[in-house]
Amino acid sequence: MTDSKTESVQEGAVDEAELSNFVSWTSRLVAACRAIETAEPDAVCSDPLAQHFAGAKAMDYVGTFAREQPQQAAAMLIGLPAKPGQKRRVSGIAVRTCYFDLAILAACNGNSSFAGIECTQPIRQVVLLGAGQDARPWRLQLPSGVRCYEVDQSDVVRAKEILLGRMGAALQTEDNASAQFPLAAAECHRLSADLTLDGWPAALEAKGFQKSQPTLWHAEGLLNYLSAAAVEKLLRDLSQTSAPGSLFTATMIADTTLVDQAARHTEQRFRERYSSVWGAPTPPDKTKGFMASCGWRVLEMTEMREAAQAVAPSMQCHFFQQEKEGDFLYYFVTAAVALHTGS
Repeated sequence: MTDSKTESVQEGAVDEAELSNFVSWTSRLVAACRAIETAEPDAVCSDPLAQHFAGAKAMDYVGTFAREQPQQAAAMLIGLPAKPGQKRRVSGIAVRTCYFDLAILAACNGNSSFAGIECTQPIRQVVLLGAGQDARPWRLQLPSGVRCYEVDQSDVVRAKEILLGRMGAALQTEDNASAQFPLAAAECHRLSADLTLDGWPAALEAKGFQKSQPTLWHAEGLLNYLSAAAVEKLLRDLSQTSAPGSLFTATMIADTTLVDQAARHTEQRFRERYSSVWGAPTPPDKTKGFMASCGWRVLEMTEMREAAQAVAPSMQCHFFQQEKEGDFLYYFVTAAVALHTGS
């Protein structure tokens, strides 16, 4: 599936788009999952940039994983063809991609009918936290005037800019006429920053971010890589950087789910990442209180199975499968900034 032109590097040279850090490299694995789903005739999500962002290494890895551990791969990364009389199995990555596509569009269009979105006015500022290889600024049909900001580690931002150049994606709307992938957002700015440290909000403002305007902050597949203290600090930073009317959307994973996945996985680096960091309270009753203490009012919490019913009702999804109805193992949160005072 990978375009050789996209991956071409002079023989013997170091490919600066490669990501040696494991957490950073998972962004390319997720892109590979989106690419695989995009190729399905009844795809839940469409991301024509995904195979370019993924690259051959990630595509090969996901393919090998699917062959060697098909049930686990189907639950986490890719779907499975439907057996006679059964629904096609769709991956959790595809479900969450589609769910948040709709949530972001709802916020930008001022539509309060999806994911608990509450809008008094359409949002025109979207900040993708831990953006990875997210292609939404190019592939979503965003309304006029939406500015996007992507924040991630420096190696991810550097690799992404290289890959965008290779695939012929526009970095500004003035280049859209000649671009293979035009920019759908009015603007898209990238910021290299560690979200666990101080200073990144000021750096974001230097990129053109307007603190006085309502913002949609989106953290997809990010918080589970942070400690409880880091999540709390990030949520407080976001609250203090948000104008009234701002929203926060994110994925959350129950800590028991991560421990279970760590025990099942065959690769040590996955076991270590699943079990070593996440510590924020995740049951629904605790999540609401935790977020309220950080300046956010939870509007809606949607478990993966509910999200799958909303975006892919004709398919089945077993991403972090619940043992019983009501289990919140992997879920999506929508929150509104609480009224606050302070600088």
